Amino acid sequence: MENLEYRFYSLKEMSEIVGISNTSNQFARDVKRKLTTMGYAFEWENRRGVRILSRTVTPEMKLKKILMERLGMNNQVKPVDFAYYILALTTIENFDRMPFLTKEKVLSEIVGYNIDDRTISRWTAGLYETGNAQRNAKAALWHTYRDECGMKRQEPADPESEEYKEYTCLMAEMIQKNKEKEQTQSKDTPYGRAIKQLYGTYGRYYWCPQIMLNALGNDIEEIMRLVEEIVMQSD
Repeated sequence: MENLEYRFYSLKEMSEIVGISNTSNQFARDVKRKLTTMGYAFEWENRRGVRILSRTVTPEMKLKKILMERLGMNNQVKPVDFAYYILALTTIENFDRMPFLTKEKVLSEIVGYNIDDRTISRWTAGLYETGNAQRNAKAALWHTYRDECGMKRQEPADPESEEYKEYTCLMAEMIQKNKEKEQTQSKDTPYGRAIKQLYGTYGRYYWCPQIMLNALGNDIEEIMRLVEEIVMQSD
């Protein structure tokens, strides 16, 4: 919605601006809710229109605007949740090299925000794609497996452990065997099939690259400033 002037708008004008029919039974409620969400102070005049008095633009609103317009996120993005994800990336040791499911757990248990791993993955992809973050060669080895109760677990792994060395040798063997076999019915790559073949016994070992916020990114300086404002006012 466009920025509104501080003046009176008729019902017809407001209907065209917000994209809601003024014949709707919920027109007044929906417009009031939209104006309030956008920080406008207003006076509603029944059957006539609305007078815009002022506007308060909060750090949350500014951050959401950046996330939607510059990082391609949808209208459902929660700027406070995003702010605490960025805070965790910059303050929690090794958080920047954890798999997404573990990030979800840490955000819930330590930071106090419930953000699912798919959302975290989308946010991270948005930061990468817009040049506001980059992958560092400094990575951490992780191990994903199912415990005796069938629950999925993720733990840091030791590259020097005997099991990891055994796993890498078997992976190389399995990939080579899969390349040599006819696999006309399978859509998996030789690597993908090898992961599945070894998962029941070993789980899966993999490297998580470090996520680095890019100081030269077009938006990161403004994002960090707004994150600080949001976090400070939440404390």
